[in-house]
Amino acid sequence: MSQVAPDTHQIDDEARPGAWAADTSLDVIEVVGPDAVGYLQGQLSQNVSGLAVGAWAPSLLLEPQGKMCAWMRVHRAADDTVHLVVDAGFGTVVEQRLRRFWLRTKAELSTRFNVPTLAVRAWPDGLAVPAAEDVTPGGADPILVAPAPWPTHPGFDLIGDGATLPDDVVRLEGDAGRQALERARVASGVPAMGTEIGPDTIPAAARVVEASVDFTKGCYTGQELVARIDSRGNVTPTRLVLLTGDGEVPQRDAALSVDGTDRASVTTAVPAAGEGGQVWDTCIAPWTRRQNSPLADGQPVHAVDRARTRAEPPVGLSDGHRVTDVSHRAVIQTRRRRRTSLDETLNHHRRCRYRRAFRRLGTT
Repeated sequence: MSQVAPDTHQIDDEARPGAWAADTSLDVIEVVGPDAVGYLQGQLSQNVSGLAVGAWAPSLLLEPQGKMCAWMRVHRAADDTVHLVVDAGFGTVVEQRLRRFWLRTKAELSTRFNVPTLAVRAWPDGLAVPAAEDVTPGGADPILVAPAPWPTHPGFDLIGDGATLPDDVVRLEGDAGRQALERARVASGVPAMGTEIGPDTIPAAARVVEASVDFTKGCYTGQELVARIDSRGNVTPTRLVLLTGDGEVPQRDAALSVDGTDRASVTTAVPAAGEGGQVWDTCIAPWTRRQNSPLADGQPVHAVDRARTRAEPPVGLSDGHRVTDVSHRAVIQTRRRRRTSLDETLNHHRRCRYRRAFRRLGTT
């Protein structure tokens, strides 16, 4: 049977044995109909039509200009049914964006807001994720079991009312659960909607392209910016980095500066366990690129490079960086690689040809 931990404000990760669960909520958008898969195939960055029934995958929903609308998980529930799972509070944004090009689509779209969810984390490696029927109480609607492959705290989300926890999973109640889940998210470098991801976010800057984009599929809305930045080595003006350090925990939007120049603003910071908020453990911040500059001014911090695979949301330093520790401060040395693709070359020649043609028209 699952166990319940006391509602305390500080839960030490090292002292918590085995898997644990915390209460949260998510928004779920359901698209049902003969055109459901085909329509989403043209709107999402993931290869929806290539997903097997029952499969899950992370995906981007982009605005036409390529900026992010939402980062979500896609579930192919049936041949004509797809679930889109997004952070709570952003279901309306996703629904409005999908309906923008909905004309004559033979499908129905509905949204469930703030669906009760049990976030199970620190799931043991090699242990099978429970099936939906094993966690759904009798007579209730099926529970969605959504994978959450967080690098340091892998697990899954049980989405739906009354989900049954697997045996030996400790349920953290109240503030203890919320704090543990946020600490796990930040430690894993997983960006959240509304903090790390907003309407002006470039996908490559959020470090989610590698896990969420299928570059072998056909066209989808907003793909031009993603493809162009990928062809240039995914170099963006800013990108999310994961920092750790000592000192007072920085507040959200707190500036991090180097030699008097602001280089980043904190999006999320969490205190080290058991330190009462006086030592900050990790934070996520969009860092402005500068060559050969220390990562912080007057505060001992260092960058953490997380292992990046297609199954994990990648956050940290890219392969184009080297990290050198100098007196407990890290120096980022950026190796920029400019690659010009064939498409870029052709587009340049086309633009030149158009300019010459317009100049001739202006002189006649």
